[in-house]
Amino acid sequence: MRKNTLILTGGSICPKLVEDLLDAKKIDCVIGVDGGCRFAIDHGIFMDYAVGDFDTLEADYFEMIPKETEMIKLNPQKDETDTETAILLARDIKSSGVFIVGGIGSRVDHSMANIALLQLLLEAKIPGWILDEHNKICLVDQSYELARTEKFGTYISLLPFTEEVRGICLKGMKYSLEDGSMSRFYNPSLGVSNEIVGEKGVITLKSGILVVIESKD
Repeated sequence: MRKNTLILTGGSICPKLVEDLLDAKKIDCVIGVDGGCRFAIDHGIFMDYAVGDFDTLEADYFEMIPKETEMIKLNPQKDETDTETAILLARDIKSSGVFIVGGIGSRVDHSMANIALLQLLLEAKIPGWILDEHNKICLVDQSYELARTEKFGTYISLLPFTEEVRGICLKGMKYSLEDGSMSRFYNPSLGVSNEIVGEKGVITLKSGILVVIESKD
C-alpha cells in the first residue's frame, strides 16, 4: 500500500514547499498533471504518472517525460478536469494521504473546482490537502486536530462547504464555539481568521462539511 501521494498540477507552485513535502512527508508516488509536469522535469522530480490532455505542456517537455513514467493521456474534449483524473487515480491506488500543489492559481474557477474535488478524497476517507506558499486547505466532515507546534500559518479559517454545517465545536482556539452552526446563506464568514492558542486546536461537527484553511500572510 502506498503512503503519501504528491500531485503537481498547473497552478502556482512554490519550489520550497515541494522540497519540504518531499523531505518531510515520505512521498511514495508523484503524479504530474499537464503543466505540472514541467515543474517536475525542471526540478528533477521523478513522476510515477503523467496525466492530462497536455494542452499546456510544451512539446519539448512532453518528450522529456521519462519512459518509466506511466502516461495517462486524456482527450481534450472531456467532462472531468485533468486534476480530477489525477485525484481519482490517487484514490484508486490506495493513497493514505494526498498533497496537491499547484491547485491554486490565477484561475479562480480552477481553484474553486479543485477545492470542491477534495470531496472525492473525503468520501474515500483519504486525508487530502491543497497547498501553496500561503494556504493549506482541506475538507472536514467529523473532526480535525492540529497541534500548535505543527500549524501551517498564523490563522485558521472555517467556511461552510455544504449548505449548512451543524454542531460545530472549537476548542483550544482564540474564538471558541460550542454547538454552533454555519450556513452559506447566513453568517458564512463567522469562522474566518481564528487562531490556535492551546496546545492544539480541535474542530468537531455533527453534520455537514467545512472547508478548513490554514493560512499565513
